[in-house]
Amino acid sequence: MLAPTYLLFPWVVPADMTLSNEWSMTHVSEAGPTGRVFLGGEVEAGLEMWAEVGEPGTVTYRAPLRCDVLRPDGSLQPSLLSVMADSATATSVFSALGWSAIGPTVELRVVHLGPPARAATRLDAVGSALTVEGGVGTARVDLRDDLGNPVAYAIGIMAIEQADPVAWRNHESLVRGEFRSADLEVAGVGEGTASARVTPGMTNNHGNIHGGILLALAHDVQDLFLSEIDGEYRRLRLDIDYLRPADPGGPLSFASKHVRSGRRLRTVHTEISDFNGRIVALAAGTSIAVQADVAISTSMKSL
Repeated sequence: MLAPTYLLFPWVVPADMTLSNEWSMTHVSEAGPTGRVFLGGEVEAGLEMWAEVGEPGTVTYRAPLRCDVLRPDGSLQPSLLSVMADSATATSVFSALGWSAIGPTVELRVVHLGPPARAATRLDAVGSALTVEGGVGTARVDLRDDLGNPVAYAIGIMAIEQADPVAWRNHESLVRGEFRSADLEVAGVGEGTASARVTPGMTNNHGNIHGGILLALAHDVQDLFLSEIDGEYRRLRLDIDYLRPADPGGPLSFASKHVRSGRRLRTVHTEISDFNGRIVALAAGTSIAVQADVAISTSMKSL
């Protein structure tokens, strides 16, 4: 991947791939082999994500299915899925407003549908703004592999406010490092608790931990929590509420507990705290026991 350059531009990419109307600091590769444009910061660039912004309120992100974002069983690592869902939510809402607004993601739900096909080489995330009014924007993101197989869908809520174009033209990205998906590591430190180190490349352009990274780490933490139970579980969905910006100055800590421990389904709630001890996000995930999943699938096929 080419070394990135930082340019001021509005995230508006016409059909001829030229850029216009200064708006925000983003991360661009001007001379990539495909002529595509990267939107975002080091996290998106580290995953080789690029975007096509279409009509107002729509965006398509694409990223290669590299071996470092795939698990041995062919399913996706949480990093790519989470970051694409978060980025496509924000970009579709902001484009619906003509790039005149900014704001954080408030809530994000990702529903898992299935793994990408073995022959797939790319993941596509198509974001569409649903509503934009009263200081709130909502969007849906459909994620499929490049063969058309559904992988997941996401619903996100943004808090939006009027942007100051002058301030954004003078805004310097606060990212201070490169992002590698291998940097996402969680470690259990006690019953129901875990921690994760934070690297400089995990931040967004405002200097806070990227929302997609928080979601991905919550996913890994809950998988670790469930691995302590007999049996294997498959992820169905994961929701996250972002309460406040997460300070990247130190490790994150996680506290998880079961709120449903059924024969087939498990629901886990996780509190995410930054190194200052502030709770920055709440995650809730539901998984199904693999044996129960197989039994249901076999039963359906016999109908």
